[in-house]
This record gives sequence, C-alpha cells and structure tokens, in this order.
Amino acid sequence: PYNIHIENFPLLDESVALDVLKSNLPEKDKRIEEEIDAAKKLCQWLDCLPLTLNLVGIHLAYKQDLSISTMLERLNKENLGQKAIDKINGVIELSWEELSDDAKQLSYFLSLFALAPIHWETAEEFLGEKPYNVEELRDEKLLKFNLLQPKEKGLYQFHNTIREFIKNKRDELDSADELKKSFCRELFNYINTILKETLIGGKVFELVETRGFIYLEPHLEEIANTFTHLMNSEDLLISHLLMLNFNIFSGNYHRAIEWGKQYQSEINQLQIESSCSEDDYYNSLLIRYQLARVYSLQGNFTKAEEYLEEILEDIKTYSEDSFRYLLNLVLSDLGKLLATKGQFEKAENYCKYALEIKEELVNRKDINNIPDLIADLTPNLNALANVYLVRGQYGEAEKIYKGF
Repeated sequence: PYNIHIENFPLLDESVALDVLKSNLPEKDKRIEEEIDAAKKLCQWLDCLPLTLNLVGIHLAYKQDLSISTMLERLNKENLGQKAIDKINGVIELSWEELSDDAKQLSYFLSLFALAPIHWETAEEFLGEKPYNVEELRDEKLLKFNLLQPKEKGLYQFHNTIREFIKNKRDELDSADELKKSFCRELFNYINTILKETLIGGKVFELVETRGFIYLEPHLEEIANTFTHLMNSEDLLISHLLMLNFNIFSGNYHRAIEWGKQYQSEINQLQIESSCSEDDYYNSLLIRYQLARVYSLQGNFTKAEEYLEEILEDIKTYSEDSFRYLLNLVLSDLGKLLATKGQFEKAENYCKYALEIKEELVNRKDINNIPDLIADLTPNLNALANVYLVRGQYGEAEKIYKGF
C-alpha cells in the first residue's frame, strides 16, 4: 500500500546511527551508554535509517522511564518481519499512539495537502472548525514527535513516508470521503474569497503573495487530480480553471491545454451521471474559451479560431448576462484573429457587435450610477482599433484612441 522505495533512504554507519539516536535525548540521559549493546541492536533493527532513528530517539526522550532493551522488545513484538518499510511504519506507529484525537484530526487534515511545503497561515484559513489550540497541537505533538517537519518560516511539510502512513490511517476512517469533501469545500471558499478581493482591490500580485496563494498550486493540483470524483461541478470548474491559468502564467501552454481537456472529460462524465444544468453548460463554454486563448498564445491560430467559432454557434441563443459577457469576449477575440487573416469586414462587424453587447451590460450594471464607460469598454475599443490598424485605417483607429 505504500509507494516508497528503501533505496530512497540513506543508511548510516553504526557509530553515526548511535549519535543520531542520542542527539534526541537530554544531555544527562545515559541510557545509551548504560545499554550500549542493546542500543547497537536497536540501530541495526532500524537499519540505521535517519528517519526511524530520529523517531525512536524522540519516543525515548518522551518516555524517560523506558529502557533501550524494552524499546527493542516492543518493536520486536510488533512482528513486522524483515521489510525495512514495515519497520519504519512500526516506528511511526509508536509516535502515532502518543497523539491525542485532536492531533490525529489535524494530521488527517494536513495529509490532504500534496507532498510540498504547506503555508501554515493559508492552511488555517480553510481548516474549518479548527481546535482552539491548533498551533499547540502542531508544535507539541506533530513537531515534537518529528511527524511534521518545519521548512522555511511559516512552511511545514510531512516526510513522504509519514504522509503515506497518515493517508492510510485517514482512508480507513468511515468519514474519509466527508473529510476530503470538506477540505475541498473550504479550500474553494477560500479561493473564491481571494478572487473577489482581487477583482475589487485590483492588486492581484500583492494580495496573492501576502496571503500565501503562491504556495497553493501543488496542493490544488493534488486535489484536481485525486478528488474530482468527490467534487460538484462548481468545484470542478474552479480547480481546473485555476490550474489552467497557473500554467498559462508560467508559459506551460501544453500543460494548460491538458487541464482544459481534462475538465471537459470530467464534466462530460458528470453530465452522464446527472442532468446538466445551465451553469454546467456555461462552465463548459468558459473552459473552451480559455482553451482558445491558450491556442492563440501558442500561435496555433487555426485551432483558436475553430474553438471560438464553435463557442459562437453554441452561445448565441442564450440571453443571460453571464452568457452575453462571454459572447462579447468571443466576438472580440474572433474579430482580432480574423483581422490578421485579412477578413476585415467580418472582423469589424464582430468587434462592433461585442462593443454593443458590452455597452448594454455596463449600462445595466450601473443603472443607479453614472457608468464609467471608457474604463469598462477599453478592451473592446482596443480590439476595434486594432482591426482598423491592421486594415490600414489609421484615422479610424486614431478617433478611438482620442476618445480615451
């Protein structure tokens, strides 16, 4: 059940192994010197692996009245056989038994993250009904027993072996699926809050960096790959759309396309299992639009045009504002693309239609206020001006730019 290979662990000389074991004990502790033969046997039993030596050393430090020979007897009683990984799991079990129920619950929660640094402040944001003493549980239990490792300031991570051990413990729970669903739900609520604040404040990079958002990518990827069967359609969209955009931002267009297509496959399966809502259909169109953007960035304009034309055909009968806004984006992008192919009349018509839709949406949105039309219409005006520039109608383009 554990995807771990023993060759990934460095083996120590016996003398170094004894030093590692002793380094976890108080300075005045003489148990190793008093039971040196038992201590050497203990190191041999642990295969001189640093991880297990540290875990056992911490356990001995915690159990001041436990002799080395009794410790060795206890491990042998586990009847773990000769496999090194089984021995490691047996040693981890000793630390696990010392954890309170709250500390175990915190471990289950943290094991839902990927094998990557966890930004503690961000994790607390979607911990849900967290224990009042959550930091104490982290420091006095998980860190003390060497189950969780501190990284840079504010970052923590499980060792792969320990994470696999806790994952298996977690998946044995009757509430395992509900725990995963709750984790996804809280994470996406947190992400939605960030996205809203980003749109309102307009300080994307400042907000993302200060709130630890940059550390979420590997964890979001873990969720999007592992927990899709537990997600509703909205969560499925958020997870895959964010991964798609993470990869666009990093210039990994091939991977971005894979995320878009993976979403289409997942949502199609969801639609087979249950009826498709209008929101689901909109989300599917939105992902296809994002794929068209990626193909355009990649220089694959034929594929981008194909996607935009298909979306245009599928979307034009819908009158809801969300669909109309997406239609405006599709028309504007298609207009700019067709202008580069010399189809100027069609490109101009598309951009003018997009501008008309955007004006309608902006005016309706700001019905009780004076709309800032120039600010809201800037992308559409730029698109139309671009068509005129490509066509050589510089006077028409100049009129638009002078209106800013």
